Amino acid sequence: MKPLVPRKKNPRLPSLDALRGLVIACMLLVNGLPDFSGAYPALLHSPWEGLTLADMVMPGFIFAMGTSGSLVLARYNQARDADFLGRILRRSLILLLLGLLYNQLQPVLHYIFSAGESFPGLLAQIVENGRILGVLQRLGLVYLFGMLLARLLKGESLLNAAAFLLLLLYSASFHLYDAASPFSPRDNISMAVDGIFPGPAHCYMGGDFDPEGLYGTIAATASMLFGIAAGGWLREDRGPFPARMGRLFLHGGFWRQAACGAILMLFAKPCGRRPTCSLPAVSLCGCWLCWKSVSPFSPAPWPGFAPPGTGWGRTPFCFIS
Repeated sequence: MKPLVPRKKNPRLPSLDALRGLVIACMLLVNGLPDFSGAYPALLHSPWEGLTLADMVMPGFIFAMGTSGSLVLARYNQARDADFLGRILRRSLILLLLGLLYNQLQPVLHYIFSAGESFPGLLAQIVENGRILGVLQRLGLVYLFGMLLARLLKGESLLNAAAFLLLLLYSASFHLYDAASPFSPRDNISMAVDGIFPGPAHCYMGGDFDPEGLYGTIAATASMLFGIAAGGWLREDRGPFPARMGRLFLHGGFWRQAACGAILMLFAKPCGRRPTCSLPAVSLCGCWLCWKSVSPFSPAPWPGFAPPGTGWGRTPFCFIS
């Protein structure tokens, strides 16, 4: 009988664990309010114009997902393209299927616990009015597109450039669709895409648009690419503290991300969480990750990494993550 050999644990990014836990804590806070009518405005999503803390939770989580995706890319750097593609497709399909099942959970439970409901009626309700897209579907699509682009575009500069171009395309298309009123809450390119797919009957709450519609996936993919670029820098740069600080402020991705965000916010105007919410969230998350990882007070043997249970591993945010 062979002796048991302890499984080697992969190194972790404690700053990523803390950020992901913080974002999840914010998710629980903004989605678990007992009374939305009396809640603080910062904890509520802006109806269209404006930007609140709640609007930055989803982009922040996608940024963290991109940072963790950089570790997957490094692990499968020498793997065949077919093996890598199979792994990414499997994870994306799981998220898509779980999201579809979750969307139909309410009518299914109503059918189970209500007398007089027929199974054909349940199927007809799902087919005619069931929501197709959602949060998990958005994560699955962004993970698929972001990981494939990162596999093709190797290098931090190319990833930041691709993310910038995606945000530029996302914002400029609003103006190309309607130059006079590009961000009208009654008619814009995002609503037009939602009207084609999934269609008004399958949008969130039967509205005119879906907050997790296909068009918003463009900006969300840019957030993930920024996260992948930040994760690659945290993973590779192991120089002394002054050199790392210089790279952070002069050559790192944070200032490029902040500059992209500032330019696009001026171009797009702060009109609603869909056109602009990913930009400040990406900059804040990039600042958090980079600063916590280059801190000279970190107990890690190199920036960003620490064994589980030490340093950031004991924080409540890492526990939530």
